Amino acid sequence: MKTIKSFLILVALILGSLAGNSVYAQYSPGVQLPGLSGPADYDWQRGDKGFLRYVGNSSSTPMDRRSYSIITGWPSEERFRVSANGTTSIIGASDGKPALNFYNAWLGYLGSIGFPGDEMTISGNNGIRINPSKQNKIFLTADQTSVFNPLHLSLKGYYANEGVTFKLIRNQDPSMVSSMTGKRLRIGSKSGIGFWGNGNAGVDDTPTLEVKADGSVSVSNAITMKIGRNSAPTIQGATSGKWLRVGGDNGVALWGNGNMGEEDSPHVLVKENSLTVGQVASPDYALNVGGSIYMEKSGVKTFFGRDTDDDDAWIGTKSNHGLYLSANGKSCMYIDAANRNAYIGLIDTFIAQIRQELKTKYKLFVAKGVLSEDYGISPKSSWSDFVFDESYTLKSISEVEEFISENNHLPDVPSAKQVAEEGYSQHEMNKILLQKIEELTLYTIKQQKEIETLRGELDSIKK
Repeated sequence: MKTIKSFLILVALILGSLAGNSVYAQYSPGVQLPGLSGPADYDWQRGDKGFLRYVGNSSSTPMDRRSYSIITGWPSEERFRVSANGTTSIIGASDGKPALNFYNAWLGYLGSIGFPGDEMTISGNNGIRINPSKQNKIFLTADQTSVFNPLHLSLKGYYANEGVTFKLIRNQDPSMVSSMTGKRLRIGSKSGIGFWGNGNAGVDDTPTLEVKADGSVSVSNAITMKIGRNSAPTIQGATSGKWLRVGGDNGVALWGNGNMGEEDSPHVLVKENSLTVGQVASPDYALNVGGSIYMEKSGVKTFFGRDTDDDDAWIGTKSNHGLYLSANGKSCMYIDAANRNAYIGLIDTFIAQIRQELKTKYKLFVAKGVLSEDYGISPKSSWSDFVFDESYTLKSISEVEEFISENNHLPDVPSAKQVAEEGYSQHEMNKILLQKIEELTLYTIKQQKEIETLRGELDSIKK
């Protein structure tokens, strides 16, 4: 009986060591278990073949009361109980919480299950492995550093870095890494997934990055990436009154064909204060376009580029609309679409008042006149030298006088009314004036001959 009592006291001492400390009963994780004192301090019980104890065989005792308990000290200080209903209990002391510690043969700490706080904690000196059917589904290790006591969690493998691993990596950054080749790392939730970069996941309702249930991705509720209208990938700035800023130290490049991984020449490049569209040899200006510019609004189609032969520049409209050139917001020149005429100093309301026969006859219309040191008229097939042909019929002075009396202007010369209504051709007017000069020359020659004849007759009479 003395031997049994000694055994019970020894077990009680060992199990009692699991309670009484606010950290892990009496002994903290990592601390070596103290050895037993001398044999004289204990009551010993020895069983060479082991011990087999039957407890609670009486059917009159309820199942939850049929138990084997170990009490240390006072009767109220129960520390260990095995019940007939299959429950094994470890009970903490009044000043602490229970713990189950594990040691090697030299009493070195291996691990423990306890309650340093309100939560249950499992601690392993060299890691914790959950190993159903020897498949090592979860493996935890702790890599001690001077700053961190990080958690290293591997889901799957037989080794620490196999499967999905949670651990500290380069520069002590926490990481989650999958080493399973050909498999995606899947993270999912029916209501979306939020990521907080400020550590305020427990108190802040606006995550830094959120993957929503509809597939959209939101950054601080300010930028949204989603599949938008007509199933088009969309990036949207959602902060009222604020730009969506996109920038890069060496510019921002855009590819319209998705080949940004294989091509070095973007379709659009924003760099410093310049915008380059297409490929330009010397993009030295605010806007550089390697091609043509086309604009369209309300049916008016405007084109800036090259002609069809690719050897000249071309500015104009590609629709049945005119083209204005202006300065300081006011029209300087207008080119109409119907006649392809140029009008300088005129706008379409005044151009509409010009008669169509004039628009058909002339190509350039200038308001207020033209000032030039000189100008030339291109060669014409007609000129006024026909006056000197023998076949030309020169009107007599009396015929000219009669015409002037009836029409109030010279023959072949437009009237003041006609000029006011129709204008006149400079070439035609020059030709008419030359015709009149040549006719005057013929009149003068004829008159001179008549004078000489009369002078001869006069001289004869004087003799």
